[in-house]
Amino acid sequence: MSRKLLTATLLVICVAILYTKESFHSEIARALNWFPQSVPSTAQIEVGFSPEAGAEELVIKAIASAKKSILVGAYSFTSKPIVQGLIDAKKRGVEVRAVLDKSNTSNKSGTAAANLLANADIPTRIDSEHPIHHNKIIVIDDAHIETGSFNYSAAAAHKNAENAVVIWNNPELAKMYADNWAIHWEHSAAYRSTY
Repeated sequence: MSRKLLTATLLVICVAILYTKESFHSEIARALNWFPQSVPSTAQIEVGFSPEAGAEELVIKAIASAKKSILVGAYSFTSKPIVQGLIDAKKRGVEVRAVLDKSNTSNKSGTAAANLLANADIPTRIDSEHPIHHNKIIVIDDAHIETGSFNYSAAAAHKNAENAVVIWNNPELAKMYADNWAIHWEHSAAYRSTY
């Protein structure tokens, strides 16, 4: 790390500690994520598009590949097949956790999907820290990442112009995504089913 970058990082950390109410760990993680990062690319990459051009199927394929863990970060979260895929993964013994945008507590379809996760004993949290939690990511087995514009919704699958990308077998990149996901998990509130 260059001296200039190190100085800027330390300054950001000090300011964050002095002027916020969040935990020390959260502020350090946030400060370090302000800078673009790069990782080597040796992974296989798959892509799907929508409407009706493989995006939702690719997301479901990625979920079905999980053997030990799934971390979900979602904005619009209403896709029944994706919700079912996560529940099926939980039934297989995969540890599944989700951070959802607060909009999922104010619309019928989002609330229904969040309830299904919570009722399946999948720890689910609502991120109200930001104007919107606009992430669309899934980290699988600390090695694979699904991302792209594709919201986990029926509209994204059948109406919108969207893309989904899965980067297979890149643990270094998966760790970066998981670390960022953990920041949002930490400041999000636990979701409890409404029925």
